[in-house]
Amino acid sequence: MRYKYTGIFIVLLILFSFAAYIRNIAWKHDAALWEDAARKSPFKKRVHDNLGFAYYNQGRFKEAIKQYLPVLRGEPL
Repeated sequence: MRYKYTGIFIVLLILFSFAAYIRNIAWKHDAALWEDAARKSPFKKRVHDNLGFAYYNQGRFKEAIKQYLPVLRGEPL
């Protein structure tokens, strides 16, 4: 009985460790984080504003403008 719970614990530990590793890829840099957020919540203006700011900080000005304009105009995303 004791080994059964140990095995379950080890499997869960491996699964959660893998999930944490995959999630950390999104935190590699600001743009990756906000690109992930934009994929998951494409209609939230704050996400596009922050993604534009991340692009701006990386010197990706055309992409930043593409994110900022609909937000500034108040257009639906």
